[in-house]
Amino acid sequence: TRFKTKIEESFNNTISSFTSFYPVTSYSRSNNYNPKVVCINKDIGKIHKWHFRLPEEMMAESPSEVDIIVWLEFSENYYSTYETSKKEVPAYIQSCDVTIINYQNKAIISKKTLSGYAKDKITFRGRGSVHIPDKYTFKVRSQRVIDFIVKAI
Repeated sequence: TRFKTKIEESFNNTISSFTSFYPVTSYSRSNNYNPKVVCINKDIGKIHKWHFRLPEEMMAESPSEVDIIVWLEFSENYYSTYETSKKEVPAYIQSCDVTIINYQNKAIISKKTLSGYAKDKITFRGRGSVHIPDKYTFKVRSQRVIDFIVKAI
């Protein structure tokens, strides 16, 4: 959407100022009563799509508004192999390291690793011929991450 594009473009030239430092490990909350937050996919140095799922009053719309930085770093770990009628599909569990940082003093406010949840079995359904992927990933639910951010701040 136009709104998302405008926000992403406003951060493009300054994104490195939010990712190229080492935070101190003293856990310090923001002094700002209604802090503005930016969620960054640290792996690729861009605003993450979950930024736009933050409560409206928390979502920074420009770099000058940022009080809190949230680094999101993703990884996948092999979990198991599921058998389907056509082939075996390796399954992975996605993890997301969430680091919440006070931008003013570069202090970590909170840090946590959240992971997806594996299921006992997976099925691939559809009409006609069903595409079975080469791998399956149990992803971290975005709402779990957003809830953690909101509670931590």
